[in-house]
Amino acid sequence: MSRSLLLVVFTLLPVAVHAQDLVFSDVTLASNLAGTQALGPASTDFMGGAGAGDFDRDGDQDLFIPMGPMTADRLMLNDGAGQFTDVAAAWGCAALHMGSGMAVGDYDDDGWLDIYLMSHGGPAANKPGFHRLYHNLGGASFAQVATAAGVHFTSLTLGDGYGACFGDYDMDGDLDLVATGWLPAAAGNRIFRNNGNGTFSNVTSAAISGGLTGVGGFTPQLFDMDGDLDPELLLTADYHTSRYFVNNGDGTFTNATVASGTGLDSNGMGATLADFDGDLLPDWYVTSIWEDGGCSSGNLLYRNEGANTFSETSVPAGVNDGGWGWGVVSTDLDLDGDVDIVENNGWLATLTDAAEPLCPHDPLPQWLGEPLYLWLNDGSGTHFTESHAAAGLDYAIDGRGILNFDVDGDGDQDLALFSNDGPIALFRNDLSGPGHNWLRVFLSSLHKPGVPPDGLGSKVYATVSGVTRFAPVLAKPSYVSSCEQSALFGLGSAATVEQLRVEWPDGTLSYLDQVPANQTLTVAHHGWKWLAGGLAGTGGIQPQLGGSGDLSGGDLVSLHMSDAHPASAAVLFVGLLAVDVPFKGGILVPAVNVVLPGLSTDGAGSLLLLALWPAGLPPQLPLFMQVWVADPGAVHGVAGSNALQLTTP
Repeated sequence: MSRSLLLVVFTLLPVAVHAQDLVFSDVTLASNLAGTQALGPASTDFMGGAGAGDFDRDGDQDLFIPMGPMTADRLMLNDGAGQFTDVAAAWGCAALHMGSGMAVGDYDDDGWLDIYLMSHGGPAANKPGFHRLYHNLGGASFAQVATAAGVHFTSLTLGDGYGACFGDYDMDGDLDLVATGWLPAAAGNRIFRNNGNGTFSNVTSAAISGGLTGVGGFTPQLFDMDGDLDPELLLTADYHTSRYFVNNGDGTFTNATVASGTGLDSNGMGATLADFDGDLLPDWYVTSIWEDGGCSSGNLLYRNEGANTFSETSVPAGVNDGGWGWGVVSTDLDLDGDVDIVENNGWLATLTDAAEPLCPHDPLPQWLGEPLYLWLNDGSGTHFTESHAAAGLDYAIDGRGILNFDVDGDGDQDLALFSNDGPIALFRNDLSGPGHNWLRVFLSSLHKPGVPPDGLGSKVYATVSGVTRFAPVLAKPSYVSSCEQSALFGLGSAATVEQLRVEWPDGTLSYLDQVPANQTLTVAHHGWKWLAGGLAGTGGIQPQLGGSGDLSGGDLVSLHMSDAHPASAAVLFVGLLAVDVPFKGGILVPAVNVVLPGLSTDGAGSLLLLALWPAGLPPQLPLFMQVWVADPGAVHGVAGSNALQLTTP
């Protein structure tokens, strides 16, 4: 059966039950976003995307759209209701050039979102050295500082560059930058370390043995995939060159592509990270090419099995055939508690034997008029139902980029779609009916040592009706695009999140209890952080002290210690400062302000303290705690737990 006939039949299939309330409306004209990214004769067939972010920090999501060498780039500020105004000229970013992929993030930790925009030069010729770093000047304008920052070149020979992302790969608290290049001769894949002074250093060769030569890079992502806090580098790339790099924790990466079971995609282009199956681990979905009778891989769904290993499940999940896949996003579009997938696609020509020589190809183009794909999660992540027609997502042109963001502040995620030399489209999510509650979470970590701005790299967990769900907070690149950086939880009919927990990149844990639904919430960096230190007890075993609970005031919190000497006297020390005590091993202990004696471990060497946390404490107040336990087998007759830092909201 031909692909075109399959599409007709597929469109006539019955509507999935869980898609009945999910309807999108094309509001491109009404929102003032209509336009065509006229990329010009010197551009490539791979361009067409945009980036979302609250660039003026007024509480809504704006858009930056590179328009190509024929039309000035656009910076569209949102009025909060989904109406946009182009202020690019006033902000100093209305350039005429061949703009490509981009990353959005606060690279200098001043509280304002900046933009790294890759460019192939122009307007007339393809040249290197034209990438742009737009430094946000207080939400009123941009300064183009790429040359001064050292990131205007990725290739020294050719105009190249398609994907970029910010992330803190070396865990020093500022945002580093990964930029990709597709042309083999350009050698344009780069890792830039943030120097903390507004400049970056190219550390590609030092970070990865052998560098990234030979990788046809499109979409990079930085996120902790194995639970050790430091982010892995996931690099989606063309011609069987996708890579999975494990972070070694010392500023370097190890190529674990084969061992991880990834890199199976034949033509990796777009990618997205999400917990599709509800096991609280981030999975990796990669777009590629699917063709009738060919050997291309199609899209691949790498299910995280833990310990940097993955199983590929796209075929049984029903998300393998996405045509010529490009941009992709993952979010809970119908707010039913699981993560859905939307993929943009298209290609006007044939796939030739010369371009992909591993097997023969259909001499006729088979991707003409193919619509985008909307796969709604059936609940377990093991199967998805394709529902674009039922939901009114009609975008069947030569698609490229896609991004999700909440354009009108109503809690559900809307979609912006882009094409190569084609019209921009904005589809508003008009989800209706009961049982569509939600919680949208942003993070704030301004000027927090060791924590990247906006909490990028954090993991957010929401417990609803006894079930815990997970959403990552990262730069969220899509193919040549960048999405909203929130953690969204569809709550179904639940009116309250029983507990919201944030695991920050520095190990701090924030807890918020009984959070009402249907609100956008910003969580500031605070909570419980495990610190090193302590003195080992009998047998060299270190008592372990932890804590949990909402520090907003008035809620029950707990201190819990394990691995101490059984049935022994214990004392809790609390201080407003921490001091380094060399004769105790150079550890952090409280500069004591409060002493709570008379405690005792149980027969298993554990201790549990429960208390109502006081209200009215000053914001961002640090407290340090440590427990000392009598232990006749310890060197000094006592053992000390690790120190614990608490910071109020």
